Amino acid sequence: MDTKFFQQSIDLIAQANTIAIALPQNPDGDVLGASGGLTLALGEMGKTVRILTPNSFFVPEKYKFLPLFSQLFSTQSEVALCINCPTVAAVRYEKTADGLTVFITPKEGGIAQKDVVLKPLFNSPDILITIG
Repeated sequence: MDTKFFQQSIDLIAQANTIAIALPQNPDGDVLGASGGLTLALGEMGKTVRILTPNSFFVPEKYKFLPLFSQLFSTQSEVALCINCPTVAAVRYEKTADGLTVFITPKEGGIAQKDVVLKPLFNSPDILITIG
């Protein structure tokens, strides 16, 4: 094993705050287990970690006992709708032919266009690790 490459990998991980772990199209149990274990270990180091999967991927029933998979799988296209509104009276949504409409009712005042921001849930990671 090239110890120089190994040390460079350790240094990159140590310097990173956000890490993405990318999985192949159809990961097997070894890939899922390795990505889950790595996610746990990196989380213990204080890293923000996301496992990125293709949009069509789902966890097969036989692997659902593995920890983390219900909450950590995400795609790069997830976004959060952030509203600058101190108190919200109600939130609802309607599915439409074109997508989704979200309705937010403030308890007081109104919401201006400048108060609405779309933010990616996971910005570009500092490093990307591929498994599989």
